[in-house]
Amino acid sequence: MEVYVSLLRGINISGQKIIKMVDLQASYLRLGVQQAATYIQSGNVVFRGERLECVAWAARISAQLKVDFGFEIAVVVLSVEQLAAMIAAEPFSKRAGIDLAMVYYAFFAATPAVFDGAAIAAMSKNGEEVVFAENVAYLHYPNGYGRAKFSNNFLEAQLKIRATTRNWRTTTRLLEMAQAMQADAPL
Repeated sequence: MEVYVSLLRGINISGQKIIKMVDLQASYLRLGVQQAATYIQSGNVVFRGERLECVAWAARISAQLKVDFGFEIAVVVLSVEQLAAMIAAEPFSKRAGIDLAMVYYAFFAATPAVFDGAAIAAMSKNGEEVVFAENVAYLHYPNGYGRAKFSNNFLEAQLKIRATTRNWRTTTRLLEMAQAMQADAPL
């Protein structure tokens, strides 16, 4: 059995696609996973399940959620190693003076087709920065996410791919939870 981190897009935001975490956890257990732990209300689930490709898990989870809750939910699934590598490669937290509360990760459901990252980055306003990697964009919003040009919807439109965004704190906490689950330690 392997440990994975799954990120659901767009649940429990502004009264839309409401799912209680206990119901979300039960949905994962119906998939046959051995363990499922949620983190905050925005659709973050760390789970232990059979070894599958992450995209296969994402498809299975999305299909189960459609059955259980009646609406489509985009799901991104990452292995513990993938998430650890993404966090290690994130450039902003290594700079002096960066407020980690203003660092975000936009996780992509798949590798985007060819796109002009420099042209997108050039659209920056108010000191925002975006750095693209294979299946993630690292974002720095010095004025907060609420006023950001490089929103999740903007990135999806530019890259023609589904994405879901998490802040630095949530992302690093999910890695801690996944590593604890791997080690059979308390979450």
